Amino acid sequence: MYTRTLRPSPVKHIYKFASHKNGNVQTVESSLEFNACFHFEYANEVRSFVAQPEGFYYQFEDRTCSYTPDFELFCHSGKKVFVEIKPPPEALKHDFIQRFTAKKKAVEMLGKELILVTDHQISSMPKLKNLKLINRYAGLYTEVVSRKKIYELIKKSHGLSIADISELCGADSAEVLVDVMWLVASGKVLINIDETFGCESLIWVGGGQ
Repeated sequence: MYTRTLRPSPVKHIYKFASHKNGNVQTVESSLEFNACFHFEYANEVRSFVAQPEGFYYQFEDRTCSYTPDFELFCHSGKKVFVEIKPPPEALKHDFIQRFTAKKKAVEMLGKELILVTDHQISSMPKLKNLKLINRYAGLYTEVVSRKKIYELIKKSHGLSIADISELCGADSAEVLVDVMWLVASGKVLINIDETFGCESLIWVGGGQ
């Protein structure tokens, strides 16, 4: 096992993702990896994640090769998952498929899992747009309307929209949106992340709340 450190490069752009879940900043080397962070940040099954984790060695064509995954996910279930990010054209190349198979065998011996995630999965809309919207308000500590009041209103109903809450609170929908997105980011309320989010979108409290 070994650790790879990302440094500024004239041919690669370095991106930094401020993670509220991890309480730190993750450094990645592509916009695709940066966008993947939004998915991991708000995946309920992921407890924490790290970019450029400790790497490992694997055997390929009678040679010992080194490899650093793009991410390692630490799940609430206790499972640890390495993630390789690749655009579909590269993921379909014969050499990549053979190497990926060899890497998976080496990972299994470590008691972990290795998965492939493509840009189609990461960049799918409107999901990525919604995740970025949630993240925009995740770090706000100042309430605009009243998070507690909004949460109680949603909890007492079978689901409300921004427009419903705005009417009930007598507040502007833009102000309500700020507090609702904070509640979504904190996991207290839920939205359909795969549908375009707007003033009429349903917001509800999950069964565990």
